[in-house]
Amino acid sequence: MGMTETAFESLKKDLRIGEKKIPSRQVTFLETHISYLILLKQEVYKLKKTVKLPFVDFSDLSSRKKACEEELKLNRRLAPTVYLDVLPVKDHHGTTRIGTSVGKTVDYAVKMKRINNELEMDRLLDRKIVTHSQIENLAKVISDFHLNAATVQKIWKADHLKSTYNQLGDWHAFARDELGQAYADIIDQSCRSSDRFIDQHIEIINSRSQRGYVRDLHGDLHSHNIFLTHPPVVFDCIEFDEDLRQIDLLNEIAFFLMDLEYYQAYSLSSHFVKCYQHHLQSTDLGQFMHKDLLLYFKMYRAAVRAKVLMISAKDATQEKSKYLEEVRQYLDLVSKYLKELA
Repeated sequence: MGMTETAFESLKKDLRIGEKKIPSRQVTFLETHISYLILLKQEVYKLKKTVKLPFVDFSDLSSRKKACEEELKLNRRLAPTVYLDVLPVKDHHGTTRIGTSVGKTVDYAVKMKRINNELEMDRLLDRKIVTHSQIENLAKVISDFHLNAATVQKIWKADHLKSTYNQLGDWHAFARDELGQAYADIIDQSCRSSDRFIDQHIEIINSRSQRGYVRDLHGDLHSHNIFLTHPPVVFDCIEFDEDLRQIDLLNEIAFFLMDLEYYQAYSLSSHFVKCYQHHLQSTDLGQFMHKDLLLYFKMYRAAVRAKVLMISAKDATQEKSKYLEEVRQYLDLVSKYLKELA
């Protein structure tokens, strides 16, 4: 058991924030792939797991501290009222406390303001109650953020972009066995289409960096990371891998548009593009649009979601059928974009 895991288990048994003991009935403890979450009525505390994975290394205390500080700094760009502080987690004579000055530092926690979960955008999309007005507000927030984000100079190699997409092809046999040959064919066809598209557009893709369209953005822009408050709050950007965050504007909004279309919210998707373009048209980013590239990035984002969910389905016991149904829906989107791209 790593240091964070030991601290988290101690906090689950006896949660203390500063010198205050929190009754267990007032707390919810959650776990993600790389984090632990402690939810109180008005606050959330997030600890990084002691993990070393291909895409992230939180194996020592200093790396977890740095990751917490990066998460605070980067997310304050879009959610300054939500991301509040980085606090030490200390052990004092066998008692673990968050945000105290006494004891040995064993970990760090990001302190956040808690927002009503009923305002999570994915929940509202599921209920089909997201309005065009809310989309307009969101387009304004995101376009302003993109306009002010730092520019990044990048050159991509075609082979690297191809291999990134073609990781989906590794799941051909799994899709065939679990979903049928038609879905395995979608995977194969989309990988071939991706290769052709990149060969034909690699110069355009790289020229966009020189034109200022590649910036330090959010990297994980989808409805589960948005609260439709007023104004809307976008949270949980990718802090652990700048390559996933420093991307083309079209790659960023493609994830969000694909997500809307996953929920069959096509009118909201088209309205977002219209509003987003409107806010940027008189700026240096006014010529950012490239419709084929946007469509390609939507296909890529749907492919990534399908791949991630196949990984989950492969490892699942109880929820395998749920994951497979979601995989089917994302591959259906891949197929739709594939036909439009042809």
